[in-house]
Amino acid sequence: MGYSKLTRTLKSIQGSRKDFESILDKLLTQHIQLFSRPGASPFPAIPWKQNSPTSKEALKAITRGKVFLPLAYLQAYVDPLLEHLPTFLTRCPDRYYEPLLGAIYNHADTSLQYPLRQFSAVLSNFYRSFLDARRRANVDFPSVAQLPPLAVFLSREPEEGIFSGEFGPFSIPVNQIRSLFGGTVGVIVLPSTYAFHPLLWSVLAHEVGGHDMLHADKTLLPEMEDLAKQCFDSGPGQYLLKSQKLKHGQKELIGQLWSYWIEEAAADVLAVLNVGPSYGFSLAIFMGLLSRHITKYLNRLHIPYQPPSLIRLSSGTPKVTDPEAVQTGSNPNRADVDHHPVDILRLYVTLGAIEGLNAYSPDLIKQYATTLEQLIEICSEGGGDSIGVHGWLPVEGEKWRRIDEELDFGVMRDSARLMGRLIGNTKFQAFNNHSFQDLETWDDHDEETAESIWTILAQNQQEGVRDMGDDAHLLAGATLAFLEKHGWYKSISNRLGQALENSFDRDAYWGVLGAEPAVSWSPDPYNKKILNFIQKKKAEVTRKKKPVQKIRSRK
Repeated sequence: MGYSKLTRTLKSIQGSRKDFESILDKLLTQHIQLFSRPGASPFPAIPWKQNSPTSKEALKAITRGKVFLPLAYLQAYVDPLLEHLPTFLTRCPDRYYEPLLGAIYNHADTSLQYPLRQFSAVLSNFYRSFLDARRRANVDFPSVAQLPPLAVFLSREPEEGIFSGEFGPFSIPVNQIRSLFGGTVGVIVLPSTYAFHPLLWSVLAHEVGGHDMLHADKTLLPEMEDLAKQCFDSGPGQYLLKSQKLKHGQKELIGQLWSYWIEEAAADVLAVLNVGPSYGFSLAIFMGLLSRHITKYLNRLHIPYQPPSLIRLSSGTPKVTDPEAVQTGSNPNRADVDHHPVDILRLYVTLGAIEGLNAYSPDLIKQYATTLEQLIEICSEGGGDSIGVHGWLPVEGEKWRRIDEELDFGVMRDSARLMGRLIGNTKFQAFNNHSFQDLETWDDHDEETAESIWTILAQNQQEGVRDMGDDAHLLAGATLAFLEKHGWYKSISNRLGQALENSFDRDAYWGVLGAEPAVSWSPDPYNKKILNFIQKKKAEVTRKKKPVQKIRSRK
């Protein structure tokens, strides 16, 4: 990649907080409406009238959509649901009827046909990065027999909210679905307000390549929880905790927090390995958009609200209580610490993951890491010098501890970066003594492919990028193109959607022609060499590129 080109592009988001807010506000004003009232386009219709469907309504919704699903999904999801429908209707919480049934009937909704196809292709691609049986066998990973998750665009909020998009993407893992009706496929839920904005979908790598991967290997998460505790007890993290700025009991608490946060932190690390360093910028933009949109919405309701920082430096609600308060028994309802690290720490975890890429150019790591760190500083500006964590934290067995802590910002920042590097490079027994990067990582070849896509998307508003890379390459290239050409959001999104539509058509699970194409979809190496030469001249990239012999495919 041309060093100067990347540097110039990344500088476009290295200004002040006001500059970054201007980019976010332009997106919200001209293109993206994250929250909308139910019933407004493009919401899929909910095919029942009450909070929960009757048996007849559920059966009708399933029958309507199942004809559009591949046979494998009928067997793994629809058939078990039909077999155990009475149990499902009795046990399922009201807020989950729509995502679990919508994963079927959404496919019959013509208004969302193309976004749903593109969404499904992205999920399938992300899934195969870490869970494809052949990829795992090639590097001696334990085999996992599981289909990619189903996709659904949600109209009604999971907590009875009145605006779609209020809670963003979330996943319903396979283990929960298996316990509910015996299905063996997970579900990824995206608010329907995101349907026509594929540039936002990079954050899905957190849900699919992250959570599904982590739950597929049964012994992995317990091993990772122990890793986090040991890191700050006797491992490299112990040196961070020698700071005099930590109060009594906080050293032990930090290890407990990262053990508690480990799944969500690891999901962000795996997203970097899947989509590359651009994920960090996508995540910052996504969280910034949510923050700005909530602020503007509350202000329109004449509720005075102006967060001190663009991205949160605390989570939970402070409560005046005995800091040593302990509760034994079941989870204190709705009072536990957020399973996600505090928002700003998620960006530092991502930064650490970028710094830990082991098959990636050190120069590129330095460029991306330096710029992302400066963007994080912009996003945390005004938030103070501490990280606030509030709520009930499980400490051991059935014991929960109420915490209301303000932890030193520098210590928590450094601990997050350390966890990002550690998660991506540790060799786990659950993986037969392999690391995540032995199975999947972002390397220079991926970056060259993403750059080719970026170059075309940013040099004119007509040329498409079909067949130029897999979905991770497409999303990374489109993100970089947007960072260079903020005003081309619509054009970049449209061409990205067209390329993802093509990806659906040749997908191993969803494509009509099946999983094994007769010929490789990768470009001929000599044609690719010519295209690279032309693109290099057009972009005036000074560094000579190596010809790409074959685009790595997850198909």
